[in-house]
Formats: sequence, C-alpha cells, structure tokens
Amino acid sequence: MNKLKLRLSILCHIFLFFIILFTLSCSKINPHAVDVDMKTSPPSERYTVFSQALLDLGLMTEIYGAPQVKILSKDIVDKTGISVSQISTGEIPRDISQMVISTLNGIGGKVVLIPHDAVFMSDYRALGYSRFEQKFVPDIVLIGGISEFDRGLLTRGTNTNFSLDTKDFADGKEMWFGPQTFGFDYWGSTKESFARIGLDFILMDFATLSGIQKVQASNTIEVSKATADKEMAFTLFGPTFGLKGTVKKIQGRHGAIRLMVELSMIQMIGKYLKLPYWRLLPNAKPDPVVMEAVEKEYIMMGDIQRIAKIQELLLMHGYNYVQLTGRLDEQTCKALSAFDPAYSCNSQSIKKDFYLKLYESVPITREALKRRFLIGRNTSQTQQGHLYVETEPANATVRFLNVKSEFYQGMPLDPGRYLLEVSLDYDDSYQSQKMWVTMDRDDRTLKIVLPPNASSFQGP
Repeated sequence: MNKLKLRLSILCHIFLFFIILFTLSCSKINPHAVDVDMKTSPPSERYTVFSQALLDLGLMTEIYGAPQVKILSKDIVDKTGISVSQISTGEIPRDISQMVISTLNGIGGKVVLIPHDAVFMSDYRALGYSRFEQKFVPDIVLIGGISEFDRGLLTRGTNTNFSLDTKDFADGKEMWFGPQTFGFDYWGSTKESFARIGLDFILMDFATLSGIQKVQASNTIEVSKATADKEMAFTLFGPTFGLKGTVKKIQGRHGAIRLMVELSMIQMIGKYLKLPYWRLLPNAKPDPVVMEAVEKEYIMMGDIQRIAKIQELLLMHGYNYVQLTGRLDEQTCKALSAFDPAYSCNSQSIKKDFYLKLYESVPITREALKRRFLIGRNTSQTQQGHLYVETEPANATVRFLNVKSEFYQGMPLDPGRYLLEVSLDYDDSYQSQKMWVTMDRDDRTLKIVLPPNASSFQGP
C-alpha cells in the first residue's frame, strides 16, 4: 500500500513539474526580465452617442435663424470634494473645464465660445495687448460643476473557491518532496457595482450677472462596473431624457462625465435659443421650457407678424412658392393644406397648436440651410428691420410718402425715418392718418386706428 502511495506521489510531482515548465515557457519568464506581449492599436477619433447631435445642433441654430450667441465658459470643477479626497483620489476628475470648452467649440453654427482664462488675460495685458476693440463681449456666462457622486449604491456578486492539498507519508515519515506534495487552488469572483454622478449647469446674463430663468441642465448618470468582464455600462437620466448605453462607448467614469457634459450643452443651447433640440436625441421628449417660450412669443405677435412668421417656416419646410407678405393669401393656404390636409383657410386664422407643430418639425438638412440663406439674402435680415402695420378698419391702405417703394407687410427697411399715410380709399367715413416711423435693425409692428369722420356721424 505504501509503495502505491509513493508511486502516486512521484507521478503527481512529475506532473506538477511539467506544468511549471510549460507555464514558464509560455510566459517567457527568465531571471532577468519579463517579456509580455502588449496589444497596441493606432489612435482613433473620439466618438460618443452625442457627437452627431452636437454637429446637428450647430446646423439647427442656422436653419432656425437663431441670433449669434457668445458664451463665456467659467471654470467647471468638482463641487463634491471627492476628487481631492485622500481616500478616493482619481475616481472622478477635479476639473472638467476642457471637456466643456471642446464641446461648446465643436457645436459651430451660431455658437461662439469665449474661454475664460484669467492667467492668459493677465499676461496679455502685461504685454500691452489689452485693447478690446476687436474682442467679443459675451452674451451669457456658463457656470456649473460636478454636484453629486455616490459610489457603491449597489454591489452584488458571487464567489467560487476551491482548494486541494495532499501530503504523502511512507511508514509514518514525510517524503523528501516536502510537507505539501501537491496543491491546487481556484478562486473566482464576479461582482457588479453601481455609482451615480451628477452635473448641474446654469446660464447667466453677462450684462446683469443674473441667472436666466429656467435655462439650466441637471443630469445624472449611473455607471455600472462588472469586475469579471472589466466592462463599464451607463444609464443616463434627465428631466426629458433617458438613455442606456453599450459598454463599448464608455471608458470609465471620466467617459461618463463627458457624455453628461455633451448632453448638458445641447440642452443649454437649445433652451437659450428656443430650439427643439430634443429632436437630435434618442428617446427624448419635447422640453416644456422651450415649448412654453415659443408659445409665449406666438401669443405676443400681432396677426400680420404671425402669418409672416408662419410663411417663413413654410419656406423652411420647402414650400418655395410662398411669399413673405404677412397675408393669408392663396399660396400660403395651399402650403398650409399641403403640410396638414386637415387645415382649412376658411377660418382665416392659425391656431397655436398648428404653429407649434410647424415650428417643431422644420427639416434639419443642408437643403433647409440653403433655404435659410436664400431668405436671409432676399430680406437682408442682418441689416434691415421689418415693418408690420395693422389697421382698423382692416382694409385700409398703407403707403409711404417719402419713399417710392410700395408698402407691403414685413417689408425690410434700412435704418431711418419713414413717413406713413394710412387711409381708406373711396370712403369718406374715416379720416386718414399720417405719422413718422423710425426704423432700426429690429422689427416693428404698428397698430393704427382711423378715427371716424365727424361729418359722417348721424345722431338720433
């Protein structure tokens, strides 16, 4: 029996010896160096799920004719203190200003970035280059930072342990191979943990240094880590937004924060310029802040200005036969019916919901951008203001007395003073009115009520 045990022990040791030799040969280990094969790959362009949305947002600012917005970006840093904590240094970045700057600068269109760098400006002034004649003055200031970090919200996993030890004795004495003649250990573990990171941003008016109401972004992202596979997954949450991402698009928590920065900048620019930015995002709902602002603008317009704005939107939709007349004419009715067959021009008015639907669905394409350039060239919007005149009675005639051109609603005019006459031709029941109108680069809407002629009044 002892001879059998001895033979088994020798066989086990021989088997273990060959395993060690095989492992050393595969690993190419020697006493002087460790040669490890490293996987290498060429540099590649960074691309996230929002990369195309950022480019499309710049295109959207031009298609919708938004004004140019100059943004000063302040330092955006970690407000939680986790990044500088001695316990958890490096879990999240301390300063994400560069992420914000590169994101804003990558939008293009009507978005102009003005980075904030106090040291650079101080050195610039010390060198004698402090003149600001050609420098942009910001319209708005972006402030914010990392406002939340909760690690280990949930940790779950399984462990598998297996161990085998043998000792051989012959005649009650240990063999020369050592006290542990054969051993084998296996340890396996799979764990999954979740962490939540939050970012907050607001916009401030540069002139007054006051916050712009409701123009803010607050988003959180849940990052899950599976230690067995060494992969990261994410779930992104916002007030009108929710997205789950594939693990291959994220490189740890820094990558998760970059995603939130990109989403937040899309939201901030969209809200400030009143753009339907949610169309650029997957699984997003209309932003009530933007819809409320657009609705309020529509309510504040006069009837003529409303129709002129609708005609502009119809042109952006591709109904090229529409004219910017400010009147609900035949071409406008035709385009409205083509856009929505349920619409009827018999109502002589356009409801708010119809306008919002038209506004929200403008195509975001290069063809639409060409149409915007064409409208801008025809009306010289950047140099001239547009004049709208509402009259009572509605069929009164409006004419210029110091300009040869014939008046029409929404007419682009150079800055200056214009003498208008409003009269009811071939009807002596109302008196004509004359008035001077001063125009600049802003649009103006006038409402002129003709008084009844005293001679036409008939008493009881």
